[in-house]
Amino acid sequence: MPTSTFQGGIGKYTWFLIPFALFWMAWPNWGATLYGEVRGAKDFRKNIYQMLGGLFVPTIIALSFLGLMTWKVGYQAFMGTMAGFWWGISPIGGDYVSPTAMISWIVPNAAFQVILIAAISLLLFGWFGTLFLSSTRMIFAAAFDRILPERVAKVTSSGVPVIALVLMTIPSIIMAALYAYTPVDEDYGVTIVKLFTYDATLGIVIMFLGSALAFMVMKWRARAIWDSSSLPKGEIAGIPWLSLVAAIYSGFMAWVIYRFVVDDMYGVNNTESAIFMAVLYVLAIVIWVVAWAVRKKQGMALESVAKEIPVE
Repeated sequence: MPTSTFQGGIGKYTWFLIPFALFWMAWPNWGATLYGEVRGAKDFRKNIYQMLGGLFVPTIIALSFLGLMTWKVGYQAFMGTMAGFWWGISPIGGDYVSPTAMISWIVPNAAFQVILIAAISLLLFGWFGTLFLSSTRMIFAAAFDRILPERVAKVTSSGVPVIALVLMTIPSIIMAALYAYTPVDEDYGVTIVKLFTYDATLGIVIMFLGSALAFMVMKWRARAIWDSSSLPKGEIAGIPWLSLVAAIYSGFMAWVIYRFVVDDMYGVNNTESAIFMAVLYVLAIVIWVVAWAVRKKQGMALESVAKEIPVE
């Protein structure tokens, strides 16, 4: 029986933990790219720093957390807490409750309990802000590309994207209610709508792979943009070394996606969620086709917008 989270060697099952790590690390990196564009996409170095931060900061936090848990709490207690979460059984009896609540009960001080729970709850409110602010970037992009009406990208005098936030908030409230109160799936033990969302992270990872593949052939498919960009132009045997990096990254992401799809351990290869994600993509295609038809009547070729993306 292992006694530390850092035991286990480098066998194949250790490597199979990598998709688990990427499952949650995909979100901060996704948010970092959107945040960079909200703050201004012209400063290329700033975006690079933000994406590197989105990768390295969560990694450092995770490794520090594992080390502290092994050192101060103990490996067995740590694993028992996780088992309690998955099986719905609290280590102190009854249904599982959050670690924050259990820690607050250990310390017999009402002030400490209130401060601890209030401080931890700030994580949720902070997450709300970053999620909605970064998600408005997608609405901005759709408006700038003439897929959505221009007015949805308007901001107040202080720079608040009110319309975009409303378009994100109202559907989110509806989805949150469905997420919490729809019937429970007997096989997975979660609400049906929560089950529908399991492949959301898989969709993000697939988009990362698509972006890597597009960048890999950028020199040949979008030569003018490539030549005008500030990207390093070094080559190895006539092939840009950045394209080689993109190829390696694409292979790695393809392996991660393969593990997600074939292994039930990750919990994201259920049919219901795949169908739900497919419906969302079909809906996005329908919106684009409708926008294409409307813009064509206005004398605009919507497809040319994507072909003439500015260098910055």
